[in-house]
Amino acid sequence: MTSREPKVSIGLPVYNGERYLQQTLECLLNQTFKDFEIIISDNASEDGTSGICRSYAARDDRVRYHRNERNVGAGRNFNRAFELARGKYFKWAAHDDLLGPDYLERCVQMLDSCLDAVLCQAGISQINEDGQRIVPISVPLVGADSPSPSHRFARNVLTSHSCCDIFGLIRSEALRGMPLHEGCLGTDRIILAELSLRGRFAHVPEPLFLHRDHPQRYVHTAFDDPEARTAWYDPSRAGDRLGQYLSLYHSYFAAVRRSAPTASARLKCYGYLLCWPAVQCVRIPRLKMYQTYGRLDPRVQAKIRKLKRFLLWWRMPPQTPAKQARPRG
Repeated sequence: MTSREPKVSIGLPVYNGERYLQQTLECLLNQTFKDFEIIISDNASEDGTSGICRSYAARDDRVRYHRNERNVGAGRNFNRAFELARGKYFKWAAHDDLLGPDYLERCVQMLDSCLDAVLCQAGISQINEDGQRIVPISVPLVGADSPSPSHRFARNVLTSHSCCDIFGLIRSEALRGMPLHEGCLGTDRIILAELSLRGRFAHVPEPLFLHRDHPQRYVHTAFDDPEARTAWYDPSRAGDRLGQYLSLYHSYFAAVRRSAPTASARLKCYGYLLCWPAVQCVRIPRLKMYQTYGRLDPRVQAKIRKLKRFLLWWRMPPQTPAKQARPRG
């Protein structure tokens, strides 16, 4: 293993990923941009993951393999991958996703040229378990490139989005000083929200990030099972759904306190967070956080939805197109 610090670190947390891991590693190692390291953090896998990882680490000195003695939960395993990183830029990589061959090159160029950007993600296409593209979802989060930190924060917190930006290329210095994955529901949203306070998000339009959907994904195996869902983030808090949901809300406030650049931005973000419970209320049946909402009279549910729309209209920053620069002369 070389002692020179690479420009890019790729953290690859994995648990029982033998089916797609080899394909993902080949994809990463064949990037046109070569100055990177891959840190594999194996969360005590019980299949053939360890053998695959050790094989790649033995033949390519850009691959570093670390294995946890026990399953510490997805959150801590993601954090471990970043703790071991040395690069100026950092990217989490899922063991089952793929990248276009020039993904790193394009994202590095974008961050090198946009010094106020803390994250860069490419356009996204969804692929199936056989690697075939099934649907393009190349839509960046609206407002994430706004010059206003509070507007970026509101867009991250109050709108529904896929959170795929968490797998973008991120400035390592922007991640430092943050709790990162806290072992609670929606922890990726917390990270993105705090990053949005530290800088804007850049976007490469070409669909170079291939997000795989398959039956073994977390959203299919654990998302609809409250016990399994909380255990996936942190086994020590399995079943504590309400506690994790409240932790998410508290973490948003803590992120604002840490990273809002001005007092004015901080107050605006706190105002947006006052709307958050109402916005989440209509998502409760889908998240299965409570059973109360589903038993309410339909007229009451309609009033809650109306309140949500009003609060979003009142608090959400407007979507204004970027002004075109006028030629001089």
